Amino acid sequence: GINSFITITPIGASSDQSSSTSLNKGIGSGTIVNGVTYKIVASVDGVAYTSQFMANKTNFVLPSGFDLTGTAVYNATTNRLTINGQVTKNCN
Repeated sequence: GINSFITITPIGASSDQSSSTSLNKGIGSGTIVNGVTYKIVASVDGVAYTSQFMANKTNFVLPSGFDLTGTAVYNATTNRLTINGQVTKNCN
């Protein structure tokens, strides 16, 4: 199987302020703070894919220029931000 997890760290924070979670069938969960900019690292089979985003209660696209792409969808009813990330992995 694919060994994968994500780490989310506030920009400018030390690594001990990061939050990591294993992905189960591509799904993981964590807590973020509205208005804070985060670095997100998705590690898939030992390869790190990064991006960053500002946590907002809106829908948005992860910024270009990083190797982790995707979208974020905010659900006001549940107060949850769902980030759907994508990586391109060489399977050879």
